[in-house]
Amino acid sequence: MRVRPGTMTNLALLAGFAAVCLGGIAYLAVNIGLRYPGESGYQLNAVFKDASGVVPQDEVRIA
Repeated sequence: MRVRPGTMTNLALLAGFAAVCLGGIAYLAVNIGLRYPGESGYQLNAVFKDASGVVPQDEVRIA
């Protein structure tokens, strides 16, 4: 069975294009704040004068 001329070139170009696309998607994901695949949201650290009822390392959610 013969391989048509240019088949390997087309395959290499397709693989390169796919790699560039995946790299671009990863770049955009990092720049919008998604640091790891599947991670959502963000973490904030704050200091309050009075935080009665909240213990250190306690998770606090904003409503």
